[in-house]
Amino acid sequence: MASVIEQCQVAPPPGSAAELTLPLTYFDHMWLAFHRMRRLLFYKLPIFKPDFVQNIIPSLKDSLSLTLKHYTPLAGNVACPLNFSESPELRYVRGDSVSVTFFEINMDFKYLIGDYPRTAKDFYHFLPQLAEPKDAPGVQLAPLLAIQVTLFPNVGISIGFTNNHVAGDGATIVGFVRAWARLNKFGGHEQFLANEFIPFYDRSVIKDPYELGKLTWGEMKKHKLEMCDIVSPPDKVREDATREETDENVMEFFGCVADCRVQFNPPLPQSYFGNCLVGYVARIRHADLVGKEGFTMSVELIREAIRENMKDEEWILNGNWFKSYSTLDMNQSLSVAGSPKLDLYATDFGWGRPAKLEFVSIDTGSGISMSLSKSKDFDGDLEVGLSLSKTRMNAFAAIFTHGLSFL
Repeated sequence: MASVIEQCQVAPPPGSAAELTLPLTYFDHMWLAFHRMRRLLFYKLPIFKPDFVQNIIPSLKDSLSLTLKHYTPLAGNVACPLNFSESPELRYVRGDSVSVTFFEINMDFKYLIGDYPRTAKDFYHFLPQLAEPKDAPGVQLAPLLAIQVTLFPNVGISIGFTNNHVAGDGATIVGFVRAWARLNKFGGHEQFLANEFIPFYDRSVIKDPYELGKLTWGEMKKHKLEMCDIVSPPDKVREDATREETDENVMEFFGCVADCRVQFNPPLPQSYFGNCLVGYVARIRHADLVGKEGFTMSVELIREAIRENMKDEEWILNGNWFKSYSTLDMNQSLSVAGSPKLDLYATDFGWGRPAKLEFVSIDTGSGISMSLSKSKDFDGDLEVGLSLSKTRMNAFAAIFTHGLSFL
């Protein structure tokens, strides 16, 4: 059984900013052609529908509204010019809001939060879809955020987030989620919001001496910018049926991004609202990757790719990171989402720590993507998520287990 309890729009409270416009920087442009980000938090909470409707829903709506007073752009849209003559921008005007759906479902909660392979399609029941873009004079407006809260009667709750990456990176979105949780836990009292959860909006701190804004926007205009949120759960059967052997001379890529707020001089505030990520790419020939020393070679190449430029502000400003990342072949790549520095397991809405975090968006796109987060159980440990077809997952599990036997 599955049913919608309530669908509503939540706006910033009265007295908030009437409007807010943020220009996109060169850090934001590259995400215009990227798929939407989808995260899920699961909480163990033995509550039935009457209490959920009478207590949980009103509290979440009120605290979300208060949070949007601080994270106002997330209630707005990305405004993309129809003729591409100007750069897009984030735009909020009074009346904009976030779509929130409250849902009820009977599914095996214990299975969903398990630390073993599960069917990826099952998680799409708990994720919202962004509303369709709307036309406005000279621009198309596409929502930035949607939320779905799902009740598993007498077992737990999940909160699903879908956002357009152009609105902000993981630090920005995690800051929003944790701010909302704090306000909900402490009854909307804003004194419990630490400075780290108050966004910094001044985009003049992003220096652009080489006019990377024009360069990155020029590159993005060459792509078909899909403003609609297209939800495509993976077909694992199709992936296994069409997989072919890889040429040994094909290059394989490892791609990851890193927060570069601290690499500027002076450093940007950690609460800077937006994207501030640079990409690192390591390359290796397929034959070398699958060879006897493939793992060791890969680790060294990844280490060198990161270490060579991790403290180089000039490398960021001149756009070499963007040029390098734009050459990555996603069909032959392994990429990483998330970061152990962004602790979503510390997100307590008043129900305790989450029982499980899932980066569902690693299902999307070509190549292979994995998620990386801080462990929910032990400090210093990591939690890794991986989305593969059943055949590949079985092979990976066997290889991984075999590797552990040597530790």
